[in-house]
Amino acid sequence: MRRFGEVIRLPVVAADTAERVGMVTGLVTAASPARVEFVRMRSSRGDEIVPWEQIRAIGPDAVMIFRASGPYAEAGADDSASDPVGKQLLTDRGQWLGDVQECAFDEADGRLISFSTTTDVFAGDRLLGVGDFAVVIRSEASREKVDGETAST
Repeated sequence: MRRFGEVIRLPVVAADTAERVGMVTGLVTAASPARVEFVRMRSSRGDEIVPWEQIRAIGPDAVMIFRASGPYAEAGADDSASDPVGKQLLTDRGQWLGDVQECAFDEADGRLISFSTTTDVFAGDRLLGVGDFAVVIRSEASREKVDGETAST
């Protein structure tokens, strides 16, 4: 398990050449399934996004990527909207839970594990979406029932 804050500012290194190609500036998430979809990086070409499939490994000192022959997609303004850290955390019923302080993810597959506020931790699989100002998660009351039991959070 890795935290977003541990990855931000790490160097991005091409696995085939050991060349430093950039620095991580953010992580872009997707809601279905809840996971890291892209790594945002600043390179000599500007802001780029690296698809999760191009991540070879995330270590304590660097993010290793499979380097394509050309540049990665140029990061657009919309890409930063999917970075949950610093945004309000709301339930689908409008309940404010705090501001997202940190997120944790599985560095092997990018699956979101949790969102943390200053007072609580919420399961990553509850993610419904990330917008410009807020992260929306399923409320406990709207969790699907599985064999008469509430699904785990």
